[in-house]
Order: sequence, then C-alpha cells, then structure tokens
Amino acid sequence: MLLKKIICFLLVFIFALLYTGCNGTTVEPISNKTVSSNDIISNNGNVANLGLVAQSNNHIYYSKTVDDTNFGLYRLEIDTENIIKINEDVCNYINVDSNNIYYIVEGDYHLYKTDLYGNNKAKLSDDLCGYLNLIDNWLYYINYSDGEKIYKMKSDGTEVTRVNDYPSARLVTDDKFIYYCRISEEIASEGADDAEFNPSGELYKISIKDGEETKVTEDIVSFANISNGWIYYCNVSDGNRLYKIKTDGTGKTKLSDDVSYYINVIDEKIYYVNASENYSIYKAKIDGKDKERLSNFGRSMYINIGEKWIYFLSNPNEGYALYRIKNDGTENQKVE
Repeated sequence: MLLKKIICFLLVFIFALLYTGCNGTTVEPISNKTVSSNDIISNNGNVANLGLVAQSNNHIYYSKTVDDTNFGLYRLEIDTENIIKINEDVCNYINVDSNNIYYIVEGDYHLYKTDLYGNNKAKLSDDLCGYLNLIDNWLYYINYSDGEKIYKMKSDGTEVTRVNDYPSARLVTDDKFIYYCRISEEIASEGADDAEFNPSGELYKISIKDGEETKVTEDIVSFANISNGWIYYCNVSDGNRLYKIKTDGTGKTKLSDDVSYYINVIDEKIYYVNASENYSIYKAKIDGKDKERLSNFGRSMYINIGEKWIYFLSNPNEGYALYRIKNDGTENQKVE
C-alpha cells in the first residue's frame, strides 16, 4: 500500500514538472502561442506599403505580381535561401502568426487565410477589404463595402465589428492604437490625394483598449510609420516632404525637403522613394541626416523590409515586378 502511494506521488510530481517552469509558471505549447506584432519585422511600415512582405521567425513571406510569370505567394527560409511556393494568389497586406498567413487577394479584395504551407485556405470575408493589420488575434482592416469604415474581426473570422463611422484610409497599428487618415468631404472635394493612387487625410488614432479617438495632426498624411513613440510620414500639406511627429501630436519636425513616397522605418533608419531624384530609393537616419541613394533602378514603389533586404516594385522594362536590394545598396536583383 505504501509503495502504491509513493508511485502515485512520483507520477504527480513528474507531471507537474512537465507542465511548469522552474518559477512555477505554466509553459504554453509553442504551436498555440500567437506571434505578437513586435515579433513581426517592420509590420506597420510594410502594411503602409501594400504589405507585399512579412517576416516571422526565420521566414520571409512575399507575393509576386500579376506582371510576373511566376506570380503567387512564397515563403523564403532566411538561413538557407530555400524558396517554397505556397499558392498562386497575388497578395497584398500579408500578415503572419505562428500558424497562419492572412492576406487580401489583389483584384478580388477579399480577406483570406491559409496555413503556413498553403493548406486549409479559407475566405474570412466577402467584403472588399484593404490595409489589413494583425494585432493579438484580431484583424483590423478598412471595409470598402461599408463606406471605407474601419472594421475588426477575430483571426478565425468571427466577431466582425465596425470600429469607426468615418471614411478612412491608410490604416496602420501598433500594440496600443489604430492610426488612420480620415477622408472628410472637404478633403475629398479638394482632391487632396498624395498623387500616388490612394487618398489621404488628417491623421487620427483610436485606442485599442477603450476606443477613444484623437486627432494627431491636421496635416494631410500619407505612408505613416509608427516607431518608438514617433510617427514618420509624408506630409501632403507640404508637397510630400518627410516629417515626424510624436504619437501624442507634439514635436512636429520636418526631416527633409525631398519629395518623398513609400517610406518605411526600421532600425533607426528611414527608407523612402525620392521623387526629386528620379524615384530612386534612399535611406537616411531617423533625424533625416546622412541620406544616401541605394538604387536608381527605374521607377520604384512600395518599399517593404525583410531581414537585411529591401523589397520593392519596379519597372525597368514593361510591367512591375518584385525586386530586392541589400540595405547597403548592393546586390540589386529581381526576386525569382
């Protein structure tokens, strides 16, 4: 009888060791752990630039355009450069967690998800969607089927909810706020677009926690990036010059007189397309100093960052295709 009690005690003790850490906290199964926005490289900067690339752990996920003969969604293993084609969808606004890829299909504009290997593809919404952001198991997006309002849904497609009541554009998020450009009737009537295909407006933010909404700046904003308490943006009100402002609306600073588009901020650097210099790709410090040209490769668009590479669309010949260049300006190459 005593032997039975000892055996039971040992089994319970071993079981407890398997399910707790040294500090007594429960260990989550890795397969069920959600990757937070902070684990995804340059998420809001890439989303601001059509979301052609997303990085999660040791993989880069990217989409090649319809102008490319091998169009589709791909996964690149960073260490080995091994490439796998996931499916033939031409994707925008790619977001990734530990189990799934979320994206909007170009031309279809519906929201889909698939697992990391291209299996179990599912449509999450029949609405026309854009500017998809994944934050802590919630998908935030602009719903063009409902007057460009901001919506959210659970990552499984449930609990679809309208977030605001205003026509909105250029949605990006961090872990605390949703940032968007509000398209007013006055702005729309003045044609205050950024001359790069998408409408802009005054920048607002909405608290993810309580829904409180605040105007950040009256500048007409495009390509906003959120980094370390600052918003970097192209100021349409000043001819698309490069600016920054704190997320609380203070400290507005002009960084450059270059006519700038497609900015992406990461690792204390700003990457942007300089329309003043034949739409070449430039980088500068986050204070706007020490700028340098990285590429003069035809008209470049939509800068996305993945590991040490800059991905972008360019048209050195006919049609736009996906290219990449090292962040020091070397090894300019078409993505195969």
